[in-house]
Amino acid sequence: MKVLVIGGTGVVGSQVVNQLRKRDVEISVLTGVKKKRKNFPKG
Repeated sequence: MKVLVIGGTGVVGSQVVNQLRKRDVEISVLTGVKKKRKNFPKG
């Protein structure tokens, strides 16, 4: 399954991303906060 998380670096979005990672889901994250982008793997 592929999922797009909008606001994935926010309070709620980051928890959503963490739960999806545990379920081995392919995730794309859309964020406007440049300094938080480094927390995600490239790809």
